[in-house]
Amino acid sequence: MSNRGSILIICSGNVCRSPYLCHLLTRVVDQAWGSGAMPVTCAGLEGLTGAAMESRSAAALAERGVDATGFVAQRITAGLVDEAALVLTMTRRQRSALLKSWPAAMKRSFTVADFVHLGGFVGDAQLPTRTAPDGWVREVADLVNGQRGMHAPLSPEEADIADPFGRDDAVHEAMVTRIDDFMPGLSRLLGA
Repeated sequence: MSNRGSILIICSGNVCRSPYLCHLLTRVVDQAWGSGAMPVTCAGLEGLTGAAMESRSAAALAERGVDATGFVAQRITAGLVDEAALVLTMTRRQRSALLKSWPAAMKRSFTVADFVHLGGFVGDAQLPTRTAPDGWVREVADLVNGQRGMHAPLSPEEADIADPFGRDDAVHEAMVTRIDDFMPGLSRLLGA
């Protein structure tokens, strides 16, 4: 297990939620740490390998000035999990599925909502000293993991970001809004 400081974002098919967050987060951490210094990638538990990003997610990124051209979905692999210092899932069920195959990822995996929620209890003074991005990600994952069990958990509805794949535009818009709402908390925790 190398845990070189990368961030892995997981959803079901890797065509809606995870690539949307992956592209937004990449832009933010690249601006803060330098291009590629804190790698962000995404995959699906049932990855629609080789598929393009769902058109509504790509359009929402374009509206935010992010180009998703050339994105290709992939299925999760042991290598991706092993490389990640932080693994973010869209639902608790996905986190549970991840941990069945990769139990060693327990302390560094969270739903996006749980990571931001628990990270809110980590004060700015507790955040790592700005050094290398790989160390930062590992330290923040440890700090947030240390908050588990110390605060009331989010309800399942609060913890999960619904899958908009094959569903109406309202579900997709709700997904975009939820992820956009998490960006300030994610940015803070990732030193951006």
